[in-house]
Amino acid sequence: MKVAKKLTIISIVVMLLFALCISSSIAINTENTNTTPEEAIFEEICFIPVGTDKYCVGYAPHPVEPGAPEGFIVRPDGSICILDSVNYRIIITEEGKEPRYLNYGDVRKTYVRNFAYGDGKFYCLDMMYDTVFSIDEECGAVENVPMNANINLSVVSWVKYRDGSLEMEYSEMNTRTLETSLNILTVNTENGTVSSAKRDFSVNRETKGVNAVVDGKKYSIELKSSERQNFGIIDTYSDGSILTIVCEDAPGVDVIWTEDTFRTFDKNGVCTGYALIDKSAQFTFPYRNTFVDENDNTYYMTCESDGVHIYRIIFGKSYTSNMDEVVAQGKLLDEANDKLLKDLCADDTEYAGYQLACPDGCGETSSWTEGINSISLTRSQVQTRANQYRNMTWVLNAWNKNFTGFSDVTLPVYVQNASSGTTLTGMPYAWGKNDSIDGFRSKIAVSQIGEHCIAGNTNSTNALNSRIAGTDCSGFVGRVYGITEKKGTEHFYREIGNFLPNGTSPKLMDFYVKANHHIVLYVSQLGNNNTTIIDATTGSTNIDRVTQRNVTTSSYFSGYSAKTPWNVECTTPSSYSSNSTVHWKSCTDCGITVVPLTAHTPGQAMNGRVSCTVCGRVLSIVIEESLQK
Repeated sequence: MKVAKKLTIISIVVMLLFALCISSSIAINTENTNTTPEEAIFEEICFIPVGTDKYCVGYAPHPVEPGAPEGFIVRPDGSICILDSVNYRIIITEEGKEPRYLNYGDVRKTYVRNFAYGDGKFYCLDMMYDTVFSIDEECGAVENVPMNANINLSVVSWVKYRDGSLEMEYSEMNTRTLETSLNILTVNTENGTVSSAKRDFSVNRETKGVNAVVDGKKYSIELKSSERQNFGIIDTYSDGSILTIVCEDAPGVDVIWTEDTFRTFDKNGVCTGYALIDKSAQFTFPYRNTFVDENDNTYYMTCESDGVHIYRIIFGKSYTSNMDEVVAQGKLLDEANDKLLKDLCADDTEYAGYQLACPDGCGETSSWTEGINSISLTRSQVQTRANQYRNMTWVLNAWNKNFTGFSDVTLPVYVQNASSGTTLTGMPYAWGKNDSIDGFRSKIAVSQIGEHCIAGNTNSTNALNSRIAGTDCSGFVGRVYGITEKKGTEHFYREIGNFLPNGTSPKLMDFYVKANHHIVLYVSQLGNNNTTIIDATTGSTNIDRVTQRNVTTSSYFSGYSAKTPWNVECTTPSSYSSNSTVHWKSCTDCGITVVPLTAHTPGQAMNGRVSCTVCGRVLSIVIEESLQK
């Protein structure tokens, strides 16, 4: 952390020196301190290095969904419990003791993002199979927790244990009104009985701030920055105060790149503390990176290149912005995107007819075609098509797992774990593919030797094999938008849809895209720092199919661009450039150059009106002769 002082209270240091592991720990004082420094202090209370040794946490590098510890708990006795998701275990650090490890991988090899603790047991949410299981802290026994509810655990924001029950916050959309609400599901851990209640929660952005309602309490919060901000309410304190995160867009940067601060507000909406977050050393971002204990202490976990760091935050009266550094980092990302696209072009000024290798998984060479700026389907129709992909059921046949005649194939985890005859849900991830639902079912039904199809493939080296069935991220989005030709993420970034103007929030079924990386469909964001998306995903989460899930708003979309396949209107002027052969136009709102606008004789003025093919704005054109030389 470069923005605040670090004070080490507990340190678990692992050194592989002469095959000896050395660790140390000191008691954590969980009593709340009321002193307020000028700027925030991050007290480091725990560090565990990354590695393959028993005493290390696990990281799983992946270009789309890297894996790392996804959450933590600080208990009243000062012990810290870390969800070591990659290694299928929970690490417990206690005063004066060696760390303890509760392994669940031998019984339940799944990727856990959410967990809670109560009455001697840890409760883990298995988002692969939408089940809950418990781990006994003393004996390590793993048991299923009964739950008489049909809920997608991937859209659960948090889970807490209270008086023999689990409470889960989850988002739910009304399919008729398309309105999304936050709900609390209460599950009795003994008999599985459930109850559900809508949470009285709303966050509405205004010109100068936010009007929010949290569990019936109203907050009128002023935000002074003129830049576009994302505001999320993370947690509540016992006195009615709230913990929030404010993410301010870096000005002049095309991709999503922000300066983030934790802020606390009292019940009157007055800001009582700031803590500037340093994201520069992050390997990946945990799903639940904050925790508020019963004494209203606030803790923060980071997964950095050297390992996991956990801090207790003492909020400051103010903070010193590092926006200049944030802008510089964002512009480096812009330059990387520009270089990627230019490297894919045979000629920087000729975007028609060149061959694209589709490194994200097209599975074949293709060329830029005429841009698709608007689709004919409605948002509701697109959502229905997306839900059909994630809710489709199909029966796994023995030949769908038969590798005879195949090479470099990795089956989706949920396909690997299922036996022949099992009914599975969701179209499997298949790198480089874009099967329709009917096409997928037809392909997996063929059983003749030499013709049978494999159900899914998360390996990126065998996309050309026509005997693999499924879809990847861009293939899925293309299909639900009505685009039957396989398009890669570069296509979606460059030529499909319109970039959302600065300050515009996405709407249902708009998309976030990162060229040569990933693309997702936007569902909703309710102000609780979680965004609901639908995507075809793979990676350390082991979902490996089309699914609806929550991601952390403040961190997941860094480096992405927000676009829509429906028309939008820009509100700012544009400018011309010339290479003495053709002219092109750059809209200063969406920031993307449209090449070529037109070709004409240098020195000859041209007047008229055109639409920016990226953001859709109709612009009046007057080319000055000085720009044509």
